[in-house]
Amino acid sequence: VATAYYSGYNDFAVAAIASTPDVPKLANHIGGPQLEKLRMFIRGDLFDGWTTREAKGVIRWVRIETFEIEPSGDVLLTVCRSSNLEAYEAATGREKNPSPFIPNRFIERMHQENGVWKWWGREWIDTGGESDFSDCALP
Repeated sequence: VATAYYSGYNDFAVAAIASTPDVPKLANHIGGPQLEKLRMFIRGDLFDGWTTREAKGVIRWVRIETFEIEPSGDVLLTVCRSSNLEAYEAATGREKNPSPFIPNRFIERMHQENGVWKWWGREWIDTGGESDFSDCALP
């Protein structure tokens, strides 16, 4: 389950950086509502003239804190993660959100589809109530 989650996020990062929301590989480890949400995110940025890159000197990290199996068989992962992806305006190089990279905590839903675990959904659960605050500790 954890490997499928890591792979799904890596597939998303590759698709975002390449500006290819409809690349079939994105569906290898991501499915359901999460797949459409991530594709819409990439399309929205492209429509607005933004593209994605890895920020220089910023390390992407993730820590899975808990696993919970639901009666449906889905697995909920409580995850603390920090991204190193940043959106920038392709024409000027201007950053979309020039702020420090702050870790956030999520509940990530994993669902098995045709025997393959896929990242199926995400709920942001940080206690701060704002996207610029998290009680996640650095790894």
